Amino acid sequence: MNEFADLDGKNEIHHSKKKQKLIELRKQKHLNFNIPTPQKDLFLNSGQPLKFLNSEKASFIQQPLTPKDSKNKENIIPDLKNEIEELNNRQQLINEQITIKEYYSKGGSSNCFLCVCKKYPHKLFIMKSIENSSNLTKNLDKEHFLHHIKNEFHIQKISRCRYVTAVNGIFQIDSKFLIFSEFEIYGDLANFKKKYLRTDTLSESLAIYFGGMVLKGLEHLHKLKISHFDIKLENILINGFFNAKICDFSISKDYSNLTKIKLNSSGTQRYLSPEQFEKKEIDIQHIEKIDLWALGVVFYKMIYGKFPYNSKDKQNLNNIEYYNLIQNNDLEFYDTFEISVELIDLIKRLLEKDIDKRISLNEALSHPIMARYQQLQSLKNEFSDFRKFIDVLRKEVF
Repeated sequence: MNEFADLDGKNEIHHSKKKQKLIELRKQKHLNFNIPTPQKDLFLNSGQPLKFLNSEKASFIQQPLTPKDSKNKENIIPDLKNEIEELNNRQQLINEQITIKEYYSKGGSSNCFLCVCKKYPHKLFIMKSIENSSNLTKNLDKEHFLHHIKNEFHIQKISRCRYVTAVNGIFQIDSKFLIFSEFEIYGDLANFKKKYLRTDTLSESLAIYFGGMVLKGLEHLHKLKISHFDIKLENILINGFFNAKICDFSISKDYSNLTKIKLNSSGTQRYLSPEQFEKKEIDIQHIEKIDLWALGVVFYKMIYGKFPYNSKDKQNLNNIEYYNLIQNNDLEFYDTFEISVELIDLIKRLLEKDIDKRISLNEALSHPIMARYQQLQSLKNEFSDFRKFIDVLRKEVF
């Protein structure tokens, strides 16, 4: 018997009222949203791979590169100016095909730049620049560094689907590697919340809509025997059609030939599962549950705007302290946020501390929340302007 069966009658009345509100809302000429219209030319040639010519006669930059908000960027990343000059002066790359437009962001192991390709002038790409002196790779010898780069490229190339960012090419210049991938106009989910929705918290419907796509992405990855190991808001990109895509496979693992795996605490602290802090060796059948714990944190942060087991007086904790915080406290759900018992149930099962009891991928995909996710996807098809769809979900008026 479905444990939520007794709610079916109430939910039917509830959704009927919301549907009536939606009909009334659609009659209005204007909706109150802050999301800009994406530039149409960003979607020309969408999905086509970059094809570069012989790089022996290449020159890299056709115009000088200036970092956006240069004063602030230089304060945050003092060596950025040197890297820009270095990239501008390089003469052997991609047959004059690439023009860097501006500095985009910095990750733990790389700098990212927004660029265009001469062959596809109406499409933007992200160029991720990685060098063996970066924080993530500085302790690797040359052979292991090459393996690390090839592994990231290989995983992202074979895992291409609508829920994963596409990688378009990889090139080496001396000790520097450049990985090109598609650019998503609204940036990561954390940026999308603050910049466009102007909020730290999402409605339940928006959380289910974006979280459901991440879960579908994890389904695709684990069918290919790939574990991401760094699912977080900043690694979920939102494209011009408001689809969520998983990105950044720098610490991902292809486990197709493994029976066990030794975990470590690589990744982002607040998204790590208890067994990662413990550095346990686990059976491969449980490896999907590492990403599912992180997805539980993503759901929690989308709804409440903060991490589970969060404490205002304990912001800067080392791994041992944060692990103890998880183990010694219960998961809290706040009355000030009205969320359904179904979503609370899913979050609880995703954030189950015992990996043996934690929900599996197949169980998560068959959870009642995913039925609601499918309903939201069907609802989206009724809108020609997807901004209005996002606004409807933000207001929970459907």
